[in-house]
Amino acid sequence: MDTLTIVKEKLGKPYEDLEFLLGCFKEVLMESGENNLASFIPWINQQDDFKPEQLTEKHVQVYSIAFQLLNMVEVNGAVQNRREIENASMSKVNGLWAQNLKMLKEKGIPAKEIADHLGDIRVEPVLTAHPTEAKRATVLEHHRILYLLLVRKENSMYTEIEQLEIRKEIKLAVDRLWRTGEIFVEKPDVPSELRNVLHYMINVFPEVIPILDKRLGQAWQREGLDSELLSDTGKFPKITFGNWVGGDRDGHPLVTSDVTKETLVQLKLNAFVLIRRSLLQLIKKLSFSLHFNFANYELRKRIEDMEIELGDIGDQAFHRNDGEVFRQFVNLMLNKLPLDVKRNHATEIQEKQGSYKLAHELVDDLKVLQTALVDYGAKSIAYS
Repeated sequence: MDTLTIVKEKLGKPYEDLEFLLGCFKEVLMESGENNLASFIPWINQQDDFKPEQLTEKHVQVYSIAFQLLNMVEVNGAVQNRREIENASMSKVNGLWAQNLKMLKEKGIPAKEIADHLGDIRVEPVLTAHPTEAKRATVLEHHRILYLLLVRKENSMYTEIEQLEIRKEIKLAVDRLWRTGEIFVEKPDVPSELRNVLHYMINVFPEVIPILDKRLGQAWQREGLDSELLSDTGKFPKITFGNWVGGDRDGHPLVTSDVTKETLVQLKLNAFVLIRRSLLQLIKKLSFSLHFNFANYELRKRIEDMEIELGDIGDQAFHRNDGEVFRQFVNLMLNKLPLDVKRNHATEIQEKQGSYKLAHELVDDLKVLQTALVDYGAKSIAYS
């Protein structure tokens, strides 16, 4: 009995997924005329005459991808296992909000006191460019796509034909991974390292952080605590991100003052790009028919002020969605971002008349919008 069969019998589904992915990988190699390499895929082949000295760079890549697939199915298995435990009782999973809230509740600490101290929590992950983690952003994106396809494959709602199509997409994703260089050919320079950091800043963290806030709210409700105490998201725990890349002036000989300056410019630009993306998504969700005259006073007053601040641009932005005052408000916010937008893409920082100068100005406008939505009767949307 081969090793993979034994592991499947003992540990189950993750290694059934591994066998499936390795089978797809084997087909990809054979369809590319790499039959010899396909026979070297570990765990699904027997290699009795294995001779290390005969290994080429391609053989090493085969083993590398096999271990990447192994890691992927084990992560997916761990996630599913944790979900099963959470489904039974969220407080049984170590380190999650539910467990800690339950502990505080059992100690007799009032919910209001817990809520009042949540805003004091600060977490700051720091991003580095450690050489052992120098995977290209392109490869990381291939991993993300493949993982999502693996999750889709598990969904029982798909028909047999749809499952075959998902399998085809998985093979294409594996093929792209095989044909893409996994690591940098040369030691990455600072701009390359920064692009890698921005991959996480732009594509990963913005998707994850809102989930963390939702998990806190879910745990809070599960423990029977007053949800009104969490209505002010400004009192939630704060996550900020530190960054060594482009700023390590003491430890990196190529990091000059100009490099640090350009790094800060890129981080600032991409922060505003994310804000713009979020505001554009917000506009799509605020298609409520409400005329300007029927909005609350605070929103109307702020709209009038923003129109004055922005001049002609403000007037154009306001009239873009007549009869939908919430969209009109967000249009004005978009035009207050200090960005030069060409062909619907933000290209560089550009201070202009009426631009936001400080972060709290944008946050204050969001609070005005939130209050107006509550007054309109859309409380659940205002706090979603």
